[in-house]
Amino acid sequence: AVGWGLVRYESGWRDISSLLSNSWVHTNDPGLRVMRSGGLVRVEMQLNGASATSQVVVAAAPTGFEVPAGSVAQSGVVSGATGNPIAAAFWAHPDNWLRVLSASTTWKDSNQSSQCLYMPGPALPTSLPGTAA
Repeated sequence: AVGWGLVRYESGWRDISSLLSNSWVHTNDPGLRVMRSGGLVRVEMQLNGASATSQVVVAAAPTGFEVPAGSVAQSGVVSGATGNPIAAAFWAHPDNWLRVLSASTTWKDSNQSSQCLYMPGPALPTSLPGTAA
């Protein structure tokens, strides 16, 4: 039988700023956006946490962009309002998908930018989250 199959999945950049919770807001581009390309998910963010009520930025990952159970992904150092690193990192996790890790209140910095890259579960999205970015 002759047929076709998906060779490589590419979602393109998707603006998911509408998924922000706990009084987190996006500041400049990229705001909060996500892309799934093949077996990798990339998250980019420019966020303001000054009024945030929790370290949880987005509670649930969009379908097809989930972190597999037993896995985590950490962004590394976050750059703060002054352009200097602050003692926080964004973390993608199966529970509370996107959150800030910090032992102090530095996560409440007014301007945080970071990127996070991880391998998602095998299920592809059935629809795209957010809007084209």
